[in-house]
Amino acid sequence: MVVGSSLVVTPAALLPKEAKNHGSKLMIINQMETPYDYIADLRFFENASEILKEILKKINLNLG
Repeated sequence: MVVGSSLVVTPAALLPKEAKNHGSKLMIINQMETPYDYIADLRFFENASEILKEILKKINLNLG
């Protein structure tokens, strides 16, 4: 899961592609486009805090 990153600063930006190459699923939550949008299994062009709140609700995780 990538949250709020442009995925342009290396070496960290290389991690999502490396993970995909090893069979991982990739979810990107970022309001702007990234170089890895085309390989994402899930892609949200939304505010990260809003999407994360919804994900936590769906998995019934209450953090407060």
